[in-house]
Amino acid sequence: MAANKFVAKVASDLRKPDGLVVVRPGTEADFLAPLPVSRLWGVGRVTAEGLEAMGVTTIGQLAAVPVAYLEARFGSSGRGLHDLARGLDDRAVEPFAPPKSMGAEETFGHDHRDVERLAATLRGQAERVARELREGGYATRCVTLKLRFADFSTLTRRHTDDPTQDGLVIYQRARALLDRIPLRLAVRLIGLSASGLGPAEAGQLSLLGPDPTRRERLARAMDRVTARYGEDSLRPASVLRGRRRPRPPEDPGSPLPST
Repeated sequence: MAANKFVAKVASDLRKPDGLVVVRPGTEADFLAPLPVSRLWGVGRVTAEGLEAMGVTTIGQLAAVPVAYLEARFGSSGRGLHDLARGLDDRAVEPFAPPKSMGAEETFGHDHRDVERLAATLRGQAERVARELREGGYATRCVTLKLRFADFSTLTRRHTDDPTQDGLVIYQRARALLDRIPLRLAVRLIGLSASGLGPAEAGQLSLLGPDPTRRERLARAMDRVTARYGEDSLRPASVLRGRRRPRPPEDPGSPLPST
């Protein structure tokens, strides 16, 4: 607990995972003084080395350096470092900022061009993202497909349409994007994300889907099942079809199958 975000974050790091540190107003500089400068936001390896070359290794030592000298040495970030070293941070606390996007990715063990497997992976990702949208009370207008190929090049394609939180609709939009991409190289990673989020209207998953109210009831029933029994308790059949089962080893002593 502290009077500003920075000091509260430093205090919380000192007593992880469940301890409590209280920094009373007016004592921020004394609290920070003995800590290493690496505790400051914006102090990475390069900045820490620059400060160490100046003989500054603790936050208290940094607070004693004239701000003009820090600005000359580190540019515009010098004043910010000086303020933090003295426990000053006037940024507003925004604990409930709405998310800008929701997504899912999967990196395959082996690069491949198996479109059926790619589509099945997308189907599962679409359901996962749709479930998160419903839990948060959001609908998405923009669906983005991400592919990373064997040479580590990355490609993204977007589709914007009516708001939805329906996993099937999200999958169909992503699959349409996938079908338009020639797979000249094997795929290493595939991902799907939903952005352009807004509040979802009750009883309406998609303006264009068949019987939206019925589909919403089904989706929320599935949400209750997965919340109780786990994410793998319910999956679309297409997801299972995309996962190839290994063939059992043949027994050389077994008779040949009849024809």
